[in-house]
Amino acid sequence: MEINFNPIIILAVWTGILFWDVGIREKRLFLQLTLLISLVVTTWYNAYSNIHNILWLCNITCALALYLSFNFQQKLFGLFFFFVWSGNLLTLLIWPNPVAPDLLQNPMSWVTFYLKHIAPMILVWSLVKHEKRQIRPNAVIHTIIFMVIYIFILYPYNIYFDQNIMDLVEPTINIEKAFGPWPNFVIANIILALISYFGIYLVAKKLDIIEL
Repeated sequence: MEINFNPIIILAVWTGILFWDVGIREKRLFLQLTLLISLVVTTWYNAYSNIHNILWLCNITCALALYLSFNFQQKLFGLFFFFVWSGNLLTLLIWPNPVAPDLLQNPMSWVTFYLKHIAPMILVWSLVKHEKRQIRPNAVIHTIIFMVIYIFILYPYNIYFDQNIMDLVEPTINIEKAFGPWPNFVIANIILALISYFGIYLVAKKLDIIEL
């Protein structure tokens, strides 16, 4: 079966327009519409494919992006900043992504899945570049606390509803499988997440994005 490349072209063009609109025109309406459309379409897709998937962190991050695009709040921005440069970036680097909708069967959901991860990254870039927003030094600690609570809620939820949200029950990508069975791969994921958070913190400090 021949692959239809139209969704890939649409994603590339849409992303380019977002960069142009936010980065050059310094407007935010198209970005806000993209975030809203992405949330609605992917939630609709989850509603008939697997409603439990709405609990993935990327949906929380996209909702935070939409909120912050209208009403900036410093504490939320700190969480959002680390979510974007860890989870969102990692999702874009995993190709093909096992959580993403099928490109051929659900092209629109596939496009909005990736826009849901790209648009928050563009928003962070805009807030830092145009509004000179910074994160507080304790933002990384707050992010870790949130993730601990999130994981402790998700794991029993996964067991009860037979789910694998955030890959807390079974590994789905090769790098996770390389660490062995549960709980080895979960512990490895947590360690890698902590390393990425502190790496992001060091980069942000180097770029003067940390408040003094």
